[in-house]
Amino acid sequence: MVNLSLLAHIIFVQLSVTYPAVIDNKVRDWLHDPRMKDYLRPITLFSQSKFKVI
Repeated sequence: MVNLSLLAHIIFVQLSVTYPAVIDNKVRDWLHDPRMKDYLRPITLFSQSKFKVI
């Protein structure tokens, strides 16, 4: 059986790598695009439909 603290740590590490990467990529792509920069908000970047469950 997997230790829950180990599992929590793995999830935390994965999220701490994934979320900043998403933010950095979208800021780079959308910040200077007048049509897209209004979508640089948490609901757009992190809605559940944007992420695949592995």
